[in-house]
Amino acid sequence: MQDDNNTNFETENSTTTESSSVDNDQTTTQEIDQDSDDTDQEHQQINDQDESEEASEEEGQTRGEKYNDKLKQEIASRQEEKRQLEAELRDFRAQIQQDVEAYSFLRTPSIRDLANRIMEDNPDISESEAIQQAQVAREEMREDAMDIAKHITNVRTSMKEDELALRREFNFLDENDKENYDPDFTNMAVEAYEQVAGIERDTDGNVLNARIRMQPFFKAMIAMYRHGIELGRKQNRSTVRKQMANANAPTGGALGTTAVAFEKMTRAQQEEYLRKKQGCDL
Repeated sequence: MQDDNNTNFETENSTTTESSSVDNDQTTTQEIDQDSDDTDQEHQQINDQDESEEASEEEGQTRGEKYNDKLKQEIASRQEEKRQLEAELRDFRAQIQQDVEAYSFLRTPSIRDLANRIMEDNPDISESEAIQQAQVAREEMREDAMDIAKHITNVRTSMKEDELALRREFNFLDENDKENYDPDFTNMAVEAYEQVAGIERDTDGNVLNARIRMQPFFKAMIAMYRHGIELGRKQNRSTVRKQMANANAPTGGALGTTAVAFEKMTRAQQEEYLRKKQGCDL
């Protein structure tokens, strides 16, 4: 009987040991599976992070490429604008030179005409001497005429350059910009410039001389104009603030009509103001 009990006890212990071993094996397997899952998740997170960084890098490269393309387009546009401006100024200068050469007062008389004039003024001079003097006088007259023509050409060209530059920088001076063009200011500035610059014109209204350049004068006018506008805005804001302060300020005095700051009121005036403000007695 005792042997049977020992046998049963050993069998139960064996079964318990085997069951415990199976449970341990299952636990170990689950831990391994969990570790494997955790590892897979870590790998996936790393891959996702790498892909995100690559996407960010690609996006950054794309933005950089777009910015560079835009910058190149702007540079190309400005270069093309500069070429067009230079071509326009060349054509304008060539036309001015033609117009200036047509001025009769710049034409030098012939040597024969000058010699005849010299002999008329001095009957005792010989013809050969008169011709020599006429050659010298004509060369001097020709140089003077060239200097005058060059000055007129430079004045008109510089005015054209300044006009184009001002229109590019300030769209309210550009009559082709229908939305922003300000004819009142433009006409006022032009009139002021012509007076200050002492503009001289020919019979056709073309400019012959100007004492100062247009661009710096216009920029000074624009700066003063904007300063005046800003000063007017500040004064308006100050006036509005004062009006609001007066409207909201407590009143005191015998008639209750004079605006007085609360801290400058007497005790009685402060109490009266607070009663009116609160609608009850203190």
